[in-house]
Amino acid sequence: MDKLVEIRNEKIKKEREESEQQAIKAGEEAARKRKEYELSSFTAYAKRFVEPKVNKWQNKGEFEKMADYQKRVTGPNRSAMVDSLTQVAEKRFIDEHIALKHEKENMRLDVYDSENEVFSIETERFGKLIVPVPISDGPDFKSHFLTIERKNPVLFIENDKIALASLDFYDSNTGKTFRYSNGNALSYNHYNIDPDSYKFELVSVVTAKKAPQSTQEQVVQIKRPVLSIVSPATNSSYSNPNVTIRYQVSVFDGSVPSLSVWINGEETTVSPKAKRQTKGVAAAWDEIELTLPKDRDHTCKVMLSVIDGNGLPSEPKTIVLSYAGEVPKPNLYLFAAGISNYRSSTLPQLSYAAKDAKDFVKTICSSDLSMYERVVEPIVLTDASATKANIEKKLDELSKHARQDDVVMLFFSGHGVPDGDDTYFMSVDANGDDPYTGVDFAFIRKKMRNMKNNKCRVLVFMDACYSGAMFNTKSALKTITLAESDIIGFYSSNAGQTSAEFANDGNGLFTSALLKALKGEAKNKDGEITTTGLHKYVSDYVTDKTRGAQHPIIENPLGDIVLFKTK
Repeated sequence: MDKLVEIRNEKIKKEREESEQQAIKAGEEAARKRKEYELSSFTAYAKRFVEPKVNKWQNKGEFEKMADYQKRVTGPNRSAMVDSLTQVAEKRFIDEHIALKHEKENMRLDVYDSENEVFSIETERFGKLIVPVPISDGPDFKSHFLTIERKNPVLFIENDKIALASLDFYDSNTGKTFRYSNGNALSYNHYNIDPDSYKFELVSVVTAKKAPQSTQEQVVQIKRPVLSIVSPATNSSYSNPNVTIRYQVSVFDGSVPSLSVWINGEETTVSPKAKRQTKGVAAAWDEIELTLPKDRDHTCKVMLSVIDGNGLPSEPKTIVLSYAGEVPKPNLYLFAAGISNYRSSTLPQLSYAAKDAKDFVKTICSSDLSMYERVVEPIVLTDASATKANIEKKLDELSKHARQDDVVMLFFSGHGVPDGDDTYFMSVDANGDDPYTGVDFAFIRKKMRNMKNNKCRVLVFMDACYSGAMFNTKSALKTITLAESDIIGFYSSNAGQTSAEFANDGNGLFTSALLKALKGEAKNKDGEITTTGLHKYVSDYVTDKTRGAQHPIIENPLGDIVLFKTK
């Protein structure tokens, strides 16, 4: 009898444990489903993450002066904070999906494409995966599929949902790994949230004011103005760069608000137009006209904000627009300075530097420059005209005239002299004993930075001893690094080398290689001269001719760019 009771109790205990395990699994599954629902849309997830943080940030602190508040809570600051928080939300969104271990979900092996040597695998969440598997490994992959480990998942956001960038399939039986890779993950814009989809609270600022006809202060609440953009709609396009923006403003202090506008993060001075009237009825909106960039490769962000009479800013509003009109051709600017006959006895005369400068400009101008609107009158300064004052003056003028999308090519041939942490390009009137009498490369660098800030594309070619040091403020043994980002630089030698002049070339060796490349030796299959082609040809030519004694330095952060075509 006791035995039967024991058996029955053991059975009841087992059933209870099984029931508890089922309840735990059901709870875990329910929790997983809730989490999957919360993570089903990145936009919704980002809004839940970003909005409360921005709402807290944009409130005026109890011990914060109004002037400090106005400086802190600005349109650009708020926009930057939203962007930063959205990036954090993206990482958290992906990390939370990784924790769900989607790679362990059911997958079904489909057909093998022997022509392309790939397996098709059906998944519940990510759809069809195409996994490269060599035909020789196909049979093993198929027979071992149920035991193959799925490792190292990499996720990204696509079309507002989680997507699989890559996943390893490891076969422990053969020790081989096969990788699924999604090409979209390399180029896809991970998220595209309309800034106005965020709904932030209308802020009330608590402050103290004196009541009319009273010396007593009373605590009042001042509401921030409310701004909305009527047209154009975000994600629309424009063909004419002169775009009219219509907007509405509500203020709570009866003041006429002042408007601030930013185009791609840069504040722009504008004056609102008068309200239009139709049959005697004034329109319910104000409008401004902006000149937007003609850039097909990048969208344009226009942000508006207003400040009322109390100094309170509105929540900024942003629209994203795309240019769909004709793209104007850029202008080409050429500047070349070359000195062979120095006035100072302490600077050795050079055979070809002046000729280098002339030949550089001549070679460029004799090419097919149809990709440019026009070639602005080249600036060529050689020998007597290449004074310090003249070089600096012409560079300064060039930096003021070149504009967005224009291409600027700068060429220097002559002596480069290091002096401590500084380096100088020696003008014709420079004293070799006093390097500072030449053109400080810091000045040249400043003018290039001005051109870059004007959104020009800048290339600098320098055939000078120690030309690498022009960009190096440390020991000659240090790695050469370009001082300015987004500027392409070709330098004849590194910081510790001289630059050769070979008589049989008729130019400085570096310039000779450059001219040969520009004339067609470096052209691609389409007859184009590109920065990559120049890089390879010039580097190989100079290194080979000097048997490794001279190494050109090429800095190109912008990738392969077409400069022109050969005739």
